[in-house]
Amino acid sequence: SIVRPPNWQNGPNVGGSFLVMLRPGGAFQANVNVRAQVHNGTPLDQIGNELKSALPKVLANANIQFHEDGPTTIDGKAAYYLVYSMTPPGKAPEVKIIQYLIANGSGQKAFIITFTDLASNFDNNRAQFDQAAQSVQVD
Repeated sequence: SIVRPPNWQNGPNVGGSFLVMLRPGGAFQANVNVRAQVHNGTPLDQIGNELKSALPKVLANANIQFHEDGPTTIDGKAAYYLVYSMTPPGKAPEVKIIQYLIANGSGQKAFIITFTDLASNFDNNRAQFDQAAQSVQVD
């Protein structure tokens, strides 16, 4: 489970997400989406390094910039976070993203929680994103 940021609403589940939340208002809606997959036992920091290597290749025209990353703990489980910004090709404006990877153990579910906001708003809303991430309870 995850505690929804205040005033956010459920959104349509797209792209393999089983939970999507949107902040109402504006041309761009900040959003949270949650995905789950089986964890193969790869250490989370290694997955983070693989993401940092793969994202600029997969999104070659998005001008990805990495800002911070590192280990953390969520619901007593090992977790890893990665903060980066990008400008989607042909789509202004720049967005900033924080992803949390939470592992429940090899062969168990791993959760990817992604918070996306306009880069210009991200720092003002970061505490809300971190608070929602820390509210996660992994089954």
